[in-house]
Amino acid sequence: MDIRVPQSIQPLIHAYLHALEPLYAHFYGIYIHGSIALDAFEEPESDIDIVALMQGQWTSRELTQLEALHTLLLREHSSSKRLDVLYLPFHDLGENGKTAPSPIMRDGKFFVPATGGSLDAVTCWR
Repeated sequence: MDIRVPQSIQPLIHAYLHALEPLYAHFYGIYIHGSIALDAFEEPESDIDIVALMQGQWTSRELTQLEALHTLLLREHSSSKRLDVLYLPFHDLGENGKTAPSPIMRDGKFFVPATGGSLDAVTCWR
């Protein structure tokens, strides 16, 4: 199955990935999942679901940088309110239930650290 990122959100995804470049050392990988990956994305209702697998610890400066890039995306891309990013520590991948507190972007709000994200079947699978 050949799944493509819908054209309407490609500029947002490009801007997001470009903005993350200074922080790439913290990531094993950044993955789109949910309705886009299942070829079920519907404009304008669907969220833009991303799992960013993290490595290492974040400094407070880097967390501020991460929050600032999300704030900028909210100003520059109206669709970024639908961007749901779970910054999941790699060691939590494959765990069932709750994750350790980590940054999360949901419903146009950035939480540092979130109280702990929930893992669904896609993020639990290893």
